[in-house]
Amino acid sequence: NQGVNPGWVMNNEGGVMFGPDKAERIRNLGAGRLRVEFRRPLSEWDSGTLDAYQAMIGVARVNNLQVLGLVDYETWKVTNDDSRLWNANSWEQTGGDGMNDYTREFVDKGVMPIVEVLGDQLEMLQVWNEPNGKAEEQKSFLQPSVYARMLSEVRSKVRPSLPILTGGILDYDHEYLHALHNAGKLKSGWRMEIPYDQWGAHLYIDRDGVTDEASLYSHVGGVRQALNLHYGGAEKKIWISEMGWESGETYEGREKQAENLKQAYMFMKQYESFLGIGPVFWYQTDDYSQVDGETGGEIKVTYGLADSSGVAKPAAEAYRRYASF
Repeated sequence: NQGVNPGWVMNNEGGVMFGPDKAERIRNLGAGRLRVEFRRPLSEWDSGTLDAYQAMIGVARVNNLQVLGLVDYETWKVTNDDSRLWNANSWEQTGGDGMNDYTREFVDKGVMPIVEVLGDQLEMLQVWNEPNGKAEEQKSFLQPSVYARMLSEVRSKVRPSLPILTGGILDYDHEYLHALHNAGKLKSGWRMEIPYDQWGAHLYIDRDGVTDEASLYSHVGGVRQALNLHYGGAEKKIWISEMGWESGETYEGREKQAENLKQAYMFMKQYESFLGIGPVFWYQTDDYSQVDGETGGEIKVTYGLADSSGVAKPAAEAYRRYASF
């Protein structure tokens, strides 16, 4: 019942990029879950866009794939400088309570239309992606007080039966974890209840070498220790919504990617109960290309279990064998 990130399921023009063939490929890997980002290609969440997502989720469910729905900066995008809007009125910068107009619109106009139509078809709703991404490097960064308020607002409005997962915290950032909970207590009323059900994390370590048990434990065990320091944290499982290693395009690189996958999933199985590890989602199913923001050139991203043509790498067979717990 482990998961995968399938990449975009809808492009910027509203074109569907996920269908029965890809769902069958993912099922044949042995995966039981998908992480789907709800990207809004049009100005509003209209019925056509929601119907397209509903059809895609239906295809996933027919193939026995549960869906983790991700709502983030692609769900409600207002301007090219959203990061200033969504960090307005933060406690850290201005002494505010973390609530702002962007959060109101994100919840009311971005999240709620999705939840009202698709909520009962989702296993869990992940709120934001990598909110601790450094402000100078990633526009995803949210001040802890803003993110605490956002989680509270989503929790107060979504149906109780739809659990909430925090946005994958990048690099097991304990400082951000503590700042989030402290801001939640001081500015958003986090007392006897934390407004999320499970903790989301992203695992990208030992990128240039082969990982091992000690390295994995220092990261996953570290976040468990940090969570346990906060009221209710010990009860939360750690869902790893992204984990991966790139292969490059060499034989040696692909073998190393498969070995890292093997070591990571063997670790997750061994420490699943002891550390409270939930599902682990590999990033991604297929290699892809993206444009370098500085040079304008093409960058190949090779985290996939298959290359960009869909041809399986050694990591695909390793996934079938070791991600089956």
